Amino acid sequence: MLPKQCDVVIFDREGCHEIIEYILKNITDYTIVDSYIKHYYLHPFFLFLYIKNLITSIDYNYGILSTIYRVYFATLIQIIKPKVVITYIDDNTLYHWLIKRCEGPTYIAIQNGIRQKFHKKLVNREYSHDHYYCFGQYDIIKHSKLGHKIKYGHPIGSLRSGIFYEKTKEQSNEIYDICLISNWINKKKCQQNKLLDEINDYSHKVNTNLARFIKTNIKKISIALRTSTDEEYNYYREIFGNNAFIFKYNHQPYSSYNLMLQSKLTVSFMSTSVLEALSLNKKAIFIDTSMSDDYVDYDDAIRYKFTSYNLFEKKLNTILEYTYKEYIKPLNAIKENVINLDLNNLPQNIISSHLIQILKGKNEPR
Repeated sequence: MLPKQCDVVIFDREGCHEIIEYILKNITDYTIVDSYIKHYYLHPFFLFLYIKNLITSIDYNYGILSTIYRVYFATLIQIIKPKVVITYIDDNTLYHWLIKRCEGPTYIAIQNGIRQKFHKKLVNREYSHDHYYCFGQYDIIKHSKLGHKIKYGHPIGSLRSGIFYEKTKEQSNEIYDICLISNWINKKKCQQNKLLDEINDYSHKVNTNLARFIKTNIKKISIALRTSTDEEYNYYREIFGNNAFIFKYNHQPYSSYNLMLQSKLTVSFMSTSVLEALSLNKKAIFIDTSMSDDYVDYDDAIRYKFTSYNLFEKKLNTILEYTYKEYIKPLNAIKENVINLDLNNLPQNIISSHLIQILKGKNEPR
């Protein structure tokens, strides 16, 4: 038995429901290809093509086992013969390998997080995008500086912000002064990777100073956790005590977005949510304790470089006292550059329109 041919391959299940509902919409000729080997095809034609591809694809930069794994997916794509391969994991190295090795489909990647120097160090690979639907023009320039290649860049904002706006289309009442988006990383992962351990340390410095600020200035804070684990919850409870409303990740879509709307200001060390809050017309800022440009190399208008608690306290109080009109006035040009979300032309509609254009065999969107 061979995999069925279809027009669209959704690469991996991350974000697949959003792609199906908001981008493919009424398109039913699609299949989801997981980024792990789910089925073993013993059909003679599959085996013949796989062995042929394996012989021509030996790459000592990846190793034998890695090549055996990658060629399986190249063979799969060749047999399915899609017109489009779309993914919400824009940093998946297998996806980028397929772009280089498996010609035929048009490849579409949707940005799913900030991409900075630390990320390049983590993946230790250059990307090669076909169509890249990213947050803003900033990301197209940043990718080039990091050695990545983009054939067609589309700065359209955050897909998830666009979907959230489509679902709500209204502002919530502000309950909290500050929403902290967690950057907590499990200790076991940190022990295996020095870079992740450094991120945890920088994030911890943000958290401890923020806890001091909340207590001293009698502010109300919500904390959106990354996981549903007791370990992460207890970490924040120990730092903030009873001075915070802590929300475990509950697998409900867009729960952190609701917290951002319910808060006057969204903060984090390096969460994408800072940009997404900004795109939804909320006050937001990165609190960068790293003293480097490796993590959040953005304009100082949305990136506060922490040097001392007293200056940090003054900065937060100033932002909180601003009306939104006062806050956004100097940020308008910067906002469009880093998170170019047009609330009248949402990302999901732009990508859907482009995808249909490609499926109909018209000129590729540029």
